[in-house]
Amino acid sequence: FSRFDLILITEKMTCTIVSFTVQKQLRIMGKNVFWAKVLTCLALLIVSIVYVLVSPEGQGKEHVIGSVFTKLRGAGVSCRNHSLKSWQLDECAASNNLRIWDVIDESREPNSFFIPTNYLETKNQTQRPEGWPEDPDAPTTGPLSTFPCRSDADCLPHRFSQSRNGAVTGTCNTEIERCNIFGWGPVQLIADNKRIQQQDFATQMPMAANYTVFIKEALRFPRFNKTAKIAPDIVPSQTCLWEADNRCPIFQVSTLLKAAGIQDISEVVACGAIIAIQINYDCNLNRAKTLCKRTFNVTRLDDATNTCSSSSGYNFRFSRYANGGTVSRDLYKVYGLRFVFDVQGTARKRSGTAALVTFGSLLGYWNFVSLLLSWFVFECLVPHHKDKRYEIICSGADEETQKRGGKVSCATSPEPIHAMEAST
Repeated sequence: FSRFDLILITEKMTCTIVSFTVQKQLRIMGKNVFWAKVLTCLALLIVSIVYVLVSPEGQGKEHVIGSVFTKLRGAGVSCRNHSLKSWQLDECAASNNLRIWDVIDESREPNSFFIPTNYLETKNQTQRPEGWPEDPDAPTTGPLSTFPCRSDADCLPHRFSQSRNGAVTGTCNTEIERCNIFGWGPVQLIADNKRIQQQDFATQMPMAANYTVFIKEALRFPRFNKTAKIAPDIVPSQTCLWEADNRCPIFQVSTLLKAAGIQDISEVVACGAIIAIQINYDCNLNRAKTLCKRTFNVTRLDDATNTCSSSSGYNFRFSRYANGGTVSRDLYKVYGLRFVFDVQGTARKRSGTAALVTFGSLLGYWNFVSLLLSWFVFECLVPHHKDKRYEIICSGADEETQKRGGKVSCATSPEPIHAMEAST
């Protein structure tokens, strides 16, 4: 650096350290300035009012409380002749082995429904004093284990202990080397359960994909004291489907499966699946008739990577009892598709409190008016007065320096100025 550069840098650093900035008011008069100010303020006021009236932020909000009502239509056909395949229904009908599952057989819970796709039937179970043999394939460790044995002496210490399918009798079945049990028998076998999971087994019902479900929702907004029933008043026809017309409240199961990433029901027919249908509502309560827009999000909840494992599919058991002198029952383990509904959403309605809060938050933008007007006035209306916005005053300078006005070069002493002149 030259001596002149060092003097200049020292001057600027000194001025920065010892300087003090205060506000300066500059009043500009004129019709153009007046109209620019009026139009800018009016435009921002109109935008603020429109935003408060139209924007959701200017309206009161409430989360929806809703429930779903469904009606199923369809029938499942299976075959009791296990030597046939699921598609050989003509042969099954000829041998009088058809088993029909209609909508009465389906299980319905609040905000959910179930469609069977496969089942294991154990007929004519009874209870008898001598007990029943346990499942020979059942494990001998864990919470659902059985007791291994070679003689009755191995079972007596465990008498009345919990086994997989009942309570231990104290006697040993030496053929399968398992302790017998008190309970309902013959017991359901693990081998039979694995057998019905084979592809195209007779008990499987792929026609479950053709079921249709009518979905009707009821919504409640306690804060606004409003109720809405979300079902189109005018359905195009009783045979409409949502896939072709989103006004239609009737869904085909195959459409729901594809939305959940299941391209064909053969992927889940053996062991079932759990499907979540999330319905989101955006309701506008500002009109005489409540207007709600709904969107559907379908997701598979169970593990899709492990087919027929403990973490995948869905199943439950139920029984049908008969009393013909001896009480008996038919036990069913049913696999299928469980659809669960999750209702979410918000409702909007104009509210004076929400409008005032939103309008108050917009007042911060009025500072932008001053910046915009300042730029417009000095750039467009009075560009020749731009330098008057800033003025530098040097405290302790001589009289000649004080008279330089807004373009003063502040220095701590006169020597640097003389040095600058000399170098010039």
